[in-house]
Amino acid sequence: LFGHTLMGQKESIEKRNNEYQRAVELFEKNKYSSAQKAFKEFLKNKDEVFNDEYLVDAYYYDAVCAYILTNKDAESKLLSFIDKFPQSSRLSMAQLYLANCYYDEKDYKKALAQYRKIEMSQIDKSMISEYEFKFGYSLFQSGNVKKAKDYFSRVMVSNSRYASSASYYYAHIQYMEGDYELALDKFQKLMQDDKFVGIVPYYIAQIYFYLDKNDELIAMSDDLIQKSKDIRKAEIQQMVGEVYYKRNDYGKALDYYLQANDIVSQTNDYQIGYCYYQLKEYEKAAPFLEKYSSSNDSIAQNALYHLGDIYLSLRKKDKARAMFLQASTMDYNPKIKEDALYNYAKLSCEIGNNPYNESIKSLQNYLKLYPETPRRDEINELLTGLYCSVKNYKNALELVEGFTERTPKINEAYQSIVINRGIELFNEHKYSEAIDLFARAIE
Repeated sequence: LFGHTLMGQKESIEKRNNEYQRAVELFEKNKYSSAQKAFKEFLKNKDEVFNDEYLVDAYYYDAVCAYILTNKDAESKLLSFIDKFPQSSRLSMAQLYLANCYYDEKDYKKALAQYRKIEMSQIDKSMISEYEFKFGYSLFQSGNVKKAKDYFSRVMVSNSRYASSASYYYAHIQYMEGDYELALDKFQKLMQDDKFVGIVPYYIAQIYFYLDKNDELIAMSDDLIQKSKDIRKAEIQQMVGEVYYKRNDYGKALDYYLQANDIVSQTNDYQIGYCYYQLKEYEKAAPFLEKYSSSNDSIAQNALYHLGDIYLSLRKKDKARAMFLQASTMDYNPKIKEDALYNYAKLSCEIGNNPYNESIKSLQNYLKLYPETPRRDEINELLTGLYCSVKNYKNALELVEGFTERTPKINEAYQSIVINRGIELFNEHKYSEAIDLFARAIE
């Protein structure tokens, strides 16, 4: 009887061992659904399992099958295995699958917590690259770019299926860090990779733009624009427009800027306005530049100055003077500030609505702010003429006699000023002073 019992027990053990081995074979043949059923069947009678290692492994394989088959209970099974068998040689592999579970759910914080627990020496060699890539990517998504870069650098030189992805993200980090030449080399190598052929050209185009490799950018732009949609298309058009803009090829620049604006409105309004301005299409330029007339920055100052010139060309002197006045109050570009004030003062003279209050004061203010201006003689001539136009010969005389040098035009005006001032003094019965001025006029 005892011998019969031992024989029955041996048969039962053998049967259970065969069940386990069959389940493992199914797993190794990637028949995970059948394997999981077999492991579940094996675990139904776990009291009859006399090999503790088989029992632990069965729980492990059941949990891994659940992960691979994306079963909803995969996370709970992996957690349960980790909790029940902390001493198992398969602990690190279970932690890897659990980390991957969180990774797939884009819960990178939880994924990192698990990846950090893993003993790399305890995981299958075939999965080391996967572990390093996903660990690196989780770090990348969590903002730890420097550490992520280290992991990507190891994976990208491997022969694994993650090598090209690691190379892409490594290049992306180099791009973000401004290492454009190094990033360019890696992106160019990825041009033959089906996974990245759709995105890599945009990086390359932007790098060409940043490195002023403008001929290379232009060479690839038409094909890229045809293949692109919406925002990316507008970005390429905008960059090519900028290249032609810098080359002062305003006609071509305008074409690309207008195409970009059809997708992303108002992005290039200043550049479009300036291109029209350079092409002397003033009526078209004004509406684009006017959008900046109420701002207070360097672009606004430029826009106002060019608007002044536009309205001057369109013979709208009142509007031109107003634009020049606004531009002259801004300090972003000293040259524009000075030129704008000069044009404002000159237009004040030409418009002449209120010569004394506007024209004379604006010219005097210009000379006060820019005493070394090469326009001094011109301004002095204008001032002299303005004083004469309002018959203010007293101030005109004081002004002219204060000049260290006189132009021929001022000398001509001086004689008239002296005579007219002499007549004023004569009429005021100041004969002695009048005679002195008449004598100067004769000289």
